[in-house]
Amino acid sequence: MPMRHTRAVAGKPKGLNACRARLIGILLTVVVLSQWPLSLAAQGVDQAAAAWHIEAERWEEAEKIFHCDPRWLGGDGATAIDLTAGRVLWLFGDSFIDVSGTGSRKSSALARNSIAIQSGYDPVRRK
Repeated sequence: MPMRHTRAVAGKPKGLNACRARLIGILLTVVVLSQWPLSLAAQGVDQAAAAWHIEAERWEEAEKIFHCDPRWLGGDGATAIDLTAGRVLWLFGDSFIDVSGTGSRKSSALARNSIAIQSGYDPVRRK
């Protein structure tokens, strides 16, 4: 039986088959993941109930903690970390700092990655 040898086609890079294999893998992954919600529905899983649901309500006593310093007008990306012994570390992504004393965000400075330390867990008796 004669041996057959394969040759690379002239003008095509050697890695073309590897590139095609990666693209096929990516395509198959996208197809499989796009069918996931349909499989949940087929199993009788209510997608609305399976989704995250967060409820929030205003807590005025806790809100006062953030108004102790009139120069700090607000921040985003807030995360609280319990440091134990009644202390809480607050991390903020961006904060508006009132450098002019007007109380307006238009004339405030933007501080990135700011922190605050809360003393006491009870917002009514905070420091």
